[in-house]
Amino acid sequence: MFRWVDVERVPATNQYPVDIYRPKGAVPAGWFWLGHTADPSRGLIVKPSLPPKPTRNYAISTGHAATGFSDQPFPDQPQYAFFSSFFGAPFSSGVAPGSDFAALRPGLFLEGHYDLHTASSISSSVYITRPVSSLYPEDDCFDLKPVVRVSQTGTDSPPRPRWALRKNVVSFDSE
Repeated sequence: MFRWVDVERVPATNQYPVDIYRPKGAVPAGWFWLGHTADPSRGLIVKPSLPPKPTRNYAISTGHAATGFSDQPFPDQPQYAFFSSFFGAPFSSGVAPGSDFAALRPGLFLEGHYDLHTASSISSSVYITRPVSSLYPEDDCFDLKPVVRVSQTGTDSPPRPRWALRKNVVSFDSE
């Protein structure tokens, strides 16, 4: 299940070339957010509709901190993907991957394209992922504008993965 939520600007991110947003207030228990966004109007949170069990390919995964050019976290499950970098203390106890920030299962997303944003005053670039144009309705994706931070500008190393959430896999919560 998915739900749109209000967002707020992330404090202490003025040095980045785009404004970065997170869910406003606490993410409800049992729900997970999909990562920081450049969209000032709303964010998307997800609640798995089926409980985890050993034989089920669960909808979300926990993760661990990245090393190297990208600050994008790495999911603990193969082929799962975080949509965004983590802007804040890496995996602080308040907002840790798998507690309320999660990666999604393959099949829920398609590859998107990215727009590069750089700032001359810092050594980071920010990529915003956008969905690609689709020839088929089943491949239409939400424009969530997830942001991925890359530590060194000018290295021509765009982030991977860069994903867009498929619209046809979403059922919205009626609460």
